[in-house]
Formats: sequence, C-alpha cells, structure tokens
Amino acid sequence: MLYVFYGNDYKKARGKAHKMREALLKKEPNAHYEHITDETVHISIGDMVASQGLFYPKQILFLDGVFANAEIKKDALDQVKEMKQSGHVFILLEQKLLAPEVKKFTTYAEIIEKYDLKAGGESKKPNNFALASAFAAKKKQDAWIQYHRALYSGAAPEALYGMLFWKVKDTVLKGGKASEYVGMLAELPYESRRKRVEIEYALELFLLST
Repeated sequence: MLYVFYGNDYKKARGKAHKMREALLKKEPNAHYEHITDETVHISIGDMVASQGLFYPKQILFLDGVFANAEIKKDALDQVKEMKQSGHVFILLEQKLLAPEVKKFTTYAEIIEKYDLKAGGESKKPNNFALASAFAAKKKQDAWIQYHRALYSGAAPEALYGMLFWKVKDTVLKGGKASEYVGMLAELPYESRRKRVEIEYALELFLLST
C-alpha cells in the first residue's frame, strides 16, 4: 500500500503524514516501523518491497524526503506499482512533485494529498542548529524550547535526533565532556522502537533528563 503527502506547506504535509503513520501503527501494532531519509536509506526500494522479516512480516516504511537523492527517486518511481501491491505500507512525504510524478502516484496510491501555502505565505525552515547549540551550552530550558520550535516549524524528530547526535560526537572529538551522552543517544532509537515510544517523545525525555 502507498500513501503520498506533498506540498510546500511543510508543516501541514508532515503533520498529515504523521497522523497517517500513527493510525497505521495503531492498526498494526506488531508491524516493524522504519523512518527513512535520503541519508539513511541502505537498501533499494525494490528490496524494501520484496523484504520479509522473520519476526515482523509486515513493515511500515516512512520515506521522508528521499527524492533529494536522484537515484532513490528513480528507484521509487520505477517501483510505484510494486509498492501498491506490496504487503508492506509505504508513506511518502515530499515537498515537491512534478506533474508526471503526481499522475503516476495518483494511479497507484491509496491516498495522495497536496498541501500548499496560500498566496503570500512563506514556509519557515526549521533551525536545527539552534537546538544543538543550546544543548551544547547546557541550557536545558532553551534546548527544550528550541526543540518544540523546530517541531512546530515542521522538522522531523529523526532529523533533530541526528543533529543532536552529531553535536555530541563533535563535542567529544574536540575534548568536551559529553561522552556520557554518546551511548545514551546511540541507544535512543533502538529503545524507542523496543518500548514502542515515538522518538519525538523519547528525545524530549532525553533533553529534560540531561
């Protein structure tokens, strides 16, 4: 199955995609969930379609902005029909789709929804660096505020996690005292999946407890 959300209203499109994800996870609590970006994808779309897990035969795969990578984009467009027919669920979130791509997705997707800003509107890009800087400066309250500002602006929790993890490792490499956080952040995605706690909330708890 395939669900597509796109448009330059970054916040609304992402919000709708997240609601779909939550509804699917509630419906299929035993399904394996994975959030995939153009930087974290490690297998082809074709392999995702054909894959079968030993303990979780059904997967819910959130493809977040993967079209930023031309190779992945071509792969995805070539596998649209297969994604629809797959036993897995694919959620695709993109800011922009070309007319031929929209036409192709319209043919095969269960749902395709576009969210654009009204004339004169401007989509604010989230500032992930502000969160990382506040955390590095040990300003807990400011870090929490920046985290929620970034989420409100449409930033993916996974992207914020990646930024924080990078900042902590960078601090350690420069001789800073942040080594205790490296292990905590390295385990966070695994623990989040194991406990079935959304990474958005797991990351917030991390910020409040450090």
